[in-house]
Amino acid sequence: MHEQFANPEQQRETASFGMWVFIVSEMMLFGGLFMAFTVYRMYYPQPFIQGSAGMDILLGSINTAVLICSSFTMALAVYSAQAGSRRLVTLFLVLTMLIGALFLVIKFTEYYKHYLDHKAPGVWFDSAGASGPKIELFYVFYFIMTGLHALHMIVGLGLLAVTLGRTLAGR
Repeated sequence: MHEQFANPEQQRETASFGMWVFIVSEMMLFGGLFMAFTVYRMYYPQPFIQGSAGMDILLGSINTAVLICSSFTMALAVYSAQAGSRRLVTLFLVLTMLIGALFLVIKFTEYYKHYLDHKAPGVWFDSAGASGPKIELFYVFYFIMTGLHALHMIVGLGLLAVTLGRTLAGR
C-alpha cells in the first residue's frame, strides 16, 4: 500500500476510478475521431472511396487477425495469472508481445508503402485532380487514427515488458 492511501480498499478504488477515467477519455478521443471521419466521409464520399482504394486489403486483413490473436493471448495471460501459473503467464505475455510487435511491423510496412506512393499527407502528397485535397483528408484521418493506435500498441508493449519483468521476478 502506498503512503497516501488510508487503507488498501481506498487504493484499489482510486486505481479503479483512474482506469475508468482513462477508458472514458480514450472513448471520447477515438469516438470524436470516428465521428469526424464519418462526417467528412458523408460530405466527400467519392474522394474517400478513392483514398480507401489505396489501402492494402491483404495487409489490413492480416493485421486484423493479428490483433484478435494478441487479444486472445492476453486473455490467456490474465486467466493464467488468476490460475496461479507463472510459467503460462510468462509464455502468454511473450506471445502477446511478439504478436503486438508483428502488428507494428505490418503497420509500418503499410506506412512506408503509402510514403513511397506519395500518399502521406503533407508537401509530398500527390493526387491529381480537383479532389486531391479531399483525398489527402482521407489520408490525414488514416494516419492520425492508425498512428494513435500504433502509439497505444508501443506503450502497451512497454507495459507488458514491465509486467513480464515483474512476473519473472515472482511478483
